[in-house]
Amino acid sequence: MTYPHYHDTTDQQGPALDIYDVKATAQEKVIMGYFKKHFGRYFAAHEVWGECFDNSVPLTSVRRALTTLTNHKKLIRLKKIKIPGIYKREVTVWTIPMVGKQSKLFQ
Repeated sequence: MTYPHYHDTTDQQGPALDIYDVKATAQEKVIMGYFKKHFGRYFAAHEVWGECFDNSVPLTSVRRALTTLTNHKKLIRLKKIKIPGIYKREVTVWTIPMVGKQSKLFQ
């Protein structure tokens, strides 16, 4: 069975995978709600992590959710815009896809 929301990198088995997929889906819903609330703005993974989860889930879970939402075309990663991350290195940001001719300028 495949799990569209949980990326199994620890070789989990059985019912645990169902639970992890449900949790991953819930995290994605929270993240999408945050992006919709702030439509037109962009955020890095660590910003979403702090604002949506108060650091209560692993940062890697937020990154996984952003990747999944990007793969499902619900978010886009803006490769031309970078901001300082937690360790002062530049990191990429995500936003809700815009429509129209100017949307290509920011991707």
